[in-house]
Amino acid sequence: MNIFQKAAANLPLTPGQRAFLKFLQGTFWTAMLSGAQVALPLVQSQPLAAINWGNVGHNALIAFLVTAGLAFQKYFRAQGDTALATAVGGVVADLQAGQPMTVSATATAPAQ
Repeated sequence: MNIFQKAAANLPLTPGQRAFLKFLQGTFWTAMLSGAQVALPLVQSQPLAAINWGNVGHNALIAFLVTAGLAFQKYFRAQGDTALATAVGGVVADLQAGQPMTVSATATAPAQ
């Protein structure tokens, strides 16, 4: 099972896999926005020479750097996450022991 199939099935991923998917997502949007920046003058019937390729490259570079930064952030923040099996196991153990579940103070009661 590859990383995309695991993500689609909502299976747990390693921090590196999550960061890689975040990087791919950002790279996709970078390409889409850069493509839109190039296509807009062409749709307006301007010649190809009217496109400022320096601006396109600059914007793509900035978006790529932001994407890389977000991927690194995703990787390093995920290092401290509790493994899903451990977290679920703790909740199941509490339920089996008859201990009440803790509820956040911001939670509201359901309407009756």
